[in-house]
Amino acid sequence: MSVTADHALPWSVSSSRDDHCAKDPATEPGVSVPLGEMRVPFAVVLLSTLALAAVIPFARMPLPKIVAFIPSYESALAINDLVTAVLLFGRVGRGRSLGYLALGCGYLFNAVIIVAHALTFPDVFSTTGLLGANDQTTAWLYVFWHGGFPLFVMGYALLRERDGTAELLLKYSGRAITLGIVGVLAVVSALTVLATAGGGLLPRIIEAGDFSLMISSGVSPAILVLSTLSLLALWRRHDRTMLDVWLMVVMSTWTLDVMLSAVISSTRYDLGWYGGRLYGLSASCCLLVFLMIEINRLYGRLTDAVEAGRKLQEHLTFKAENDSLTGLPNRALFYDRLETAMQRCRRSGKLMALLYLDIDHFKATNDSLGHAAGDELLREFGQRVLLCMRASDTVARLGGDEFTVIMENFSSPENARRVVDKLMSVFAHPYVIAGQEITATVSVGVACFGGGEMEPDGLVKEADAALYEAKRRGRDGYWIHQAEPASSDSRSALVGAAAEA
Repeated sequence: MSVTADHALPWSVSSSRDDHCAKDPATEPGVSVPLGEMRVPFAVVLLSTLALAAVIPFARMPLPKIVAFIPSYESALAINDLVTAVLLFGRVGRGRSLGYLALGCGYLFNAVIIVAHALTFPDVFSTTGLLGANDQTTAWLYVFWHGGFPLFVMGYALLRERDGTAELLLKYSGRAITLGIVGVLAVVSALTVLATAGGGLLPRIIEAGDFSLMISSGVSPAILVLSTLSLLALWRRHDRTMLDVWLMVVMSTWTLDVMLSAVISSTRYDLGWYGGRLYGLSASCCLLVFLMIEINRLYGRLTDAVEAGRKLQEHLTFKAENDSLTGLPNRALFYDRLETAMQRCRRSGKLMALLYLDIDHFKATNDSLGHAAGDELLREFGQRVLLCMRASDTVARLGGDEFTVIMENFSSPENARRVVDKLMSVFAHPYVIAGQEITATVSVGVACFGGGEMEPDGLVKEADAALYEAKRRGRDGYWIHQAEPASSDSRSALVGAAAEA
């Protein structure tokens, strides 16, 4: 048996727990997100807004200039966004949607341009910044960064899955991702060159760390408009998923970041500037944390699926190898174990015995008391045999009222006779079936095996012949088959003991 599992990332928990095949609102279009799933995203946006309201009166308060803050902060941002991009790229082939490709490219865009922004930031790695930066470079990279990402988000929100595109993405997802990565690297490289070597082509938007020109020139308001438009595009999606909800949280926090650090704040290293950076880190973490939680949920589901598959396989194997009425090994498993036991017997040089048991007059009992009572008698009989045997012995039901027992490691046939004597004494006790006490006698045929080239079928035939002889002699007894003619004295001693039983 094989168990297959869908490895597509489940972007949310299904709204219905009653049906394990229910559609997941995070991945299935047209499924409303449960209100319960909206509480945490709403709380994050609300707390972020309240924090902004609390900071606004003190936004322009100067704080100490901590140069190490930039590389530490932007390293965390770059790593978060890069991991998020990898997770989203992994969804492209399985989700068959250009939207995931656009969003993955957006997060990769953030991760790469953040590196350029950190390298060119004044007084971090050099006085004016690396890569030939000038005093306008980091400000323009910030604009490209915070104005570019909302465009990718709008691309995700507006792109719809189409049959032709879906099939192409399924077939060529690796190529699509590669082209996306190359495109992002090319765009970031071009923007970095424009902000450094082409700085003269761009207007001045910062003076001595003052952002006032960004506001008066309309750059900061333009970024706010783009962020707001991306938020509206996500809100207008009819097939909104939990990924969309958390992306709206990201863009809400992103908008608060721009508002605080590039509109309300006026200079680097004031409270508003530091606060905006923290909003940016929160925006970077939101979707990544959500994706990691969903991966953990997926792992739990996969673990449950594997465990369910293992139990199902065990159940199917048990049903294939065991009798459905008594739970004992069936004919197929009996023959497998018999062949193995005979091979062990050949190697060890010890004897083994095969017992063939049949309940006397079972049909009459079954007809008089009913099939339910007959089934109960078979179950009780099987349990009695099982309790008398060793753990290493095999008790099986071949069908009807026929049972077999494989016993190994005997030094002589007399050992087998003693076991059969014990069994016969146990069978003498009455059964309580269908509320009444009945007595069911048993006939037993025994065949011993000490090695040689005999096949399992041959040993079964010998045990069956011994059972037939026990029945011919009046039932309620047993007979031990003699494989070869023996002297009259030894034969009469062994068989006579059987007849007396």
